[in-house]
Amino acid sequence: MLAKGDNVKHAVWLIEGYQPTPAAAGVFATAAAGANPYPMLPHMGKMHTALQNEIIEYLKGEESAQQALDDVVTAYETALAE
Repeated sequence: MLAKGDNVKHAVWLIEGYQPTPAAAGVFATAAAGANPYPMLPHMGKMHTALQNEIIEYLKGEESAQQALDDVVTAYETALAE
């Protein structure tokens, strides 16, 4: 992955062999300071799904930001109840 295209200059990688670039300085400083990892479990996958499914109409200019957020909340709460 590191050798493909221009990725190494612009992306932050947390894989073996990666030498941090200026773009990664903040990420590595935060990790070194002992920050907690991103809370993926147990419900963040459901939040990601709700966001990706419901934000599209806003990004296309078909609904307001408030309506998109309301839709995200509804979708997330529905997923939690299932």
